[in-house]
Amino acid sequence: MRITPRFARVSAASAVLAGVLLTQQACAGQSSTAAPSTGSPGSSGAAAGSGTSPAAVTKPSTAKPAGVFGGDREVRLLPVGTEGTLAVSKSKRVELSDESGDRALFVLTKVDGDRYWIRTARLRTGGEASCLQANKDKTVTAAACDAARGDQLFRFRKTGTAENKPKYTIRTNGDIYLIVTRNGGVRAEHIGEGTPDIDTPFLLPDRGKASLPALD
Repeated sequence: MRITPRFARVSAASAVLAGVLLTQQACAGQSSTAAPSTGSPGSSGAAAGSGTSPAAVTKPSTAKPAGVFGGDREVRLLPVGTEGTLAVSKSKRVELSDESGDRALFVLTKVDGDRYWIRTARLRTGGEASCLQANKDKTVTAAACDAARGDQLFRFRKTGTAENKPKYTIRTNGDIYLIVTRNGGVRAEHIGEGTPDIDTPFLLPDRGKASLPALD
């Protein structure tokens, strides 16, 4: 009869035990890596490869802007510190005026991102509203609306309050701001770093529901 040496039997048992341990460790590793991320969509825990389903990722909000930025309210553009309002003259130039009628009413219409048209609320040319435009000669005029023209797209930046109401600076491409000069003129002026603080904040009082047709 052949007798297996004792050390051989021990080695065989050790090998079996080692195999069991390795199998258990592999199963535990698979279980931990397969667990889905518990972070909410859009949180830092929902990084790529975390197991979060693409369908669960929060999409950019398409909510309509609120208040006077919703595109359905008539507003005035009142420069803080003056007694006038911006209005469109008969020559289509935007001026500081004591006008209180149709020429001084506008509608802020979102075009893309944080950029807006400033459309005439009631004035029409060929049945269409016009858009304010900051020209290269620093004048501001009302012209046919064109979304491809950067000088017709304006950003509004809140800069605190005046008369307990929010006030905004209004600028377009290249840091060109709508300002009112000391002699009462309305200009499109470049205000860059180091430029004296000549920007003009505006109040945007709501003057009721607009009658402009919605954009397609």
